[in-house]
Amino acid sequence: EFIPLSGLMTFLCDVVDVPRSSQALRSAVLYSVCQTCSCIFGLIFPFCPGLISWSIAMFLSFVMYFPIFPRLYEKYKTFRATPRGNCYSEMERYTRHRYSYELMLLCAMLWTFLVVVYFLNGYAHTMLPEGHVFRPKSLAMFCDAAFDVLAKSLYMRQIVDSHKAVFQSEGLAKRQLVELRRLMSVLWSTSSDMIVLSIRHEQRCLSLFSPRYRNLLTRQQGGDDKQHVLVLELERNTDGLVDAIRDDMTNQEELGSIKQAYFIDSKDLCLDTFHEATIDSFLDIGSFDAEIAQSIIYESWGFLQQSKTRSLPDGPRSFRFQRPDGSNCSCELTVMPHAENGMVTVVKDISEKVLRREAESRASAEAIKRQREAQSQSRFVRHEVKNGLLAGIELVDNLRASLDDISRADISRSFRSIRSESVNLGRDGSPESIDRESGKAIEFEFDLDPLGKSERTDVANMSGAWKRLGELDCNLREVLDTVLAEAMARDVINEVYQPRVENIDVLDLLQKDRPNRDRFPIRTKQTSFPILQLDPQLLRYIHRNAVSNACKYGQQGGMVLSLASYDHETKEFEIQVINSPGLGHDKLQQLGSGASDAVFEEGKMLHEELDINKNLFISSGDGAWIAQKCARAMGGCCNIRFEADHTFFSFKCPAEAVASESKTGPINFEVPPGTWAIAIDDSAIQRKLLSRILDLLGIPAENKKIIGEKTSDVFELEQIILNILETQPGSKILVIADENLDYGGKGEEVVVMSGSRVIKDILTGLPPEFEQRVFALVRSANDSSTDLATYLSRTHGFLPKVPMNKERVRETLAPLWHGRFHAQ
Repeated sequence: EFIPLSGLMTFLCDVVDVPRSSQALRSAVLYSVCQTCSCIFGLIFPFCPGLISWSIAMFLSFVMYFPIFPRLYEKYKTFRATPRGNCYSEMERYTRHRYSYELMLLCAMLWTFLVVVYFLNGYAHTMLPEGHVFRPKSLAMFCDAAFDVLAKSLYMRQIVDSHKAVFQSEGLAKRQLVELRRLMSVLWSTSSDMIVLSIRHEQRCLSLFSPRYRNLLTRQQGGDDKQHVLVLELERNTDGLVDAIRDDMTNQEELGSIKQAYFIDSKDLCLDTFHEATIDSFLDIGSFDAEIAQSIIYESWGFLQQSKTRSLPDGPRSFRFQRPDGSNCSCELTVMPHAENGMVTVVKDISEKVLRREAESRASAEAIKRQREAQSQSRFVRHEVKNGLLAGIELVDNLRASLDDISRADISRSFRSIRSESVNLGRDGSPESIDRESGKAIEFEFDLDPLGKSERTDVANMSGAWKRLGELDCNLREVLDTVLAEAMARDVINEVYQPRVENIDVLDLLQKDRPNRDRFPIRTKQTSFPILQLDPQLLRYIHRNAVSNACKYGQQGGMVLSLASYDHETKEFEIQVINSPGLGHDKLQQLGSGASDAVFEEGKMLHEELDINKNLFISSGDGAWIAQKCARAMGGCCNIRFEADHTFFSFKCPAEAVASESKTGPINFEVPPGTWAIAIDDSAIQRKLLSRILDLLGIPAENKKIIGEKTSDVFELEQIILNILETQPGSKILVIADENLDYGGKGEEVVVMSGSRVIKDILTGLPPEFEQRVFALVRSANDSSTDLATYLSRTHGFLPKVPMNKERVRETLAPLWHGRFHAQ
């Protein structure tokens, strides 16, 4: 048995501290093979026929035996060069080198003792006579038995010590845990977070829970005088070799179940006394405390393994459980690896943080809900106000039409004579004509001398009625413009407004806002100013803001000049608002170029900061900031300069000029002959307005249907369209539907339908050859970018609810019609 055991024992003694490299392992195998060969040569001694063969075998045996001594010397040098160290890894390295050297020394001593005993036994049998006291018959048996007993006893003692110090998994785990605890000694008992130290060795997992574990489970903030530490031991039970080599085991299966759990005093966690630590109490492995501890270990090791196999985001991992008192505990697990088989987990109780976050989330959700409700209510109110204003404007137009039908001979003749001179109604309702050169209105006076007293009274009353209607129409349009401007400003601030380009006469548009032409003149550097493609709402807002600020902060009662220009080469439009300086103008000049940036900052009020006209005007300081946003929405910018004699506000943006033939094209647009039109609206006033719009498009009365008085009209709309498509082959159909179809009066069921949704359902159900002949538009007072996107996804276009004249109707419908039927 010496032949295999000699090599095996030498190999086991040598590999205690062998590095994990193939070269070091080959060296250990080589030395063990030498010892095996030495024993093999000793085995053939009895079969040697003579002295020469025996001497050769003996020489080869010694050659194979002597390498153990250089190896022993190497172990000794390595052991002496290794410091004892202070940390776990250094002490573990020192222990391995020490026991490796001691085992190799024992191995060399025992084999040397065997060689010495062999030669003494041979000397006694060859040199001493038989019967000599030192040559008993049992000498060989005695020497072999003595060596065997001595070798096994010494080997057993040293091997057991080496196993406990180097290889025993439980001992290694405990020493590593104690080392981790020593490294974290400052935080172990003082940290408000719980610290978990866990080490895995073979089929066992040993974990330590800091004294804060009890606080985590019970929500108690008081400390523990004895600083109890929970020790949790997990062990995996394998059923045969198949379970031992499985590679598809879950994390819970690899860690195993709880073997035992107990509490010890934290003061016993030192390197020398951990094995003898006093167990204060055992914990039932089925208790709540043990189950939560086991779940934390499973979660931590699982997260650590997942981070090794695949990329996971950095940061803590959430963990929740319910305490015995029914309260929820939310934790964050911060897992960090230690060495190759260790893990440190910091468990932070964030229950209060989660509750606070949930409360803040609920409060934020309620605030957002209230804000959305307020926005919805504001949107609804704005929608109704716009509808009401449009209805009022339409009623004014109807009243004017009724007045035109009064058949009083003298009055009718007087008005006809006025209209024969291309007389228009002024903004105050009185007849007037516009002098194109001076831009001033020329009022006409009635010749009342030929008329009698009653006729004069009728003419005066009629003139008063025209004037009052003009004032009402002017007020309604101003309120409508204000509502539209405020809605547009909100969308511009939220950066969701999409400019709506129209062909506009800039001078006429801006002059309507300022009827006092003496104080607010509008001039141009060009003899003929072109029609430009701009957003009238944005331009009007910028100009109003500039003029308003000029009136507030410029010379009181002074003239405010607006100067418009257009560069055909660069295709840039510019308007300047110039006013005389007001109070504190010298302080504004001292700011230099920084004044322009400061004026257009959000909430900035230079006059208050410089103590100029303080508290004279109420302002939020956002007007110029919003105007700058409006300018950027059009691709331009605003600027302001404070010079010695004047203040110059300028707005510049790119714009396309409209050629005369391009302008007359949409104005002369009419739908092709044979076109049918269907309009649906729940408002009687709006149905009249839709009838006028269809008249302006050149649709004869017999080819148009205006419906929507009752709910059944909505459901009959599809059948009406189908009947026209089937009975009028080749004809196209224009469909205009109001978006908000609201039915139901007092005591009736309220029915609210979306016109765009109704149109979409109808278009979807039509055959392709019929659908190609239909041009469907939705009409609404809500014109935000979100609403427009919804309308355009359901229909072919959008028709705004704004006051319409002949030019505007045709300019709006012409591009939409050509875009729909261009391919046809």
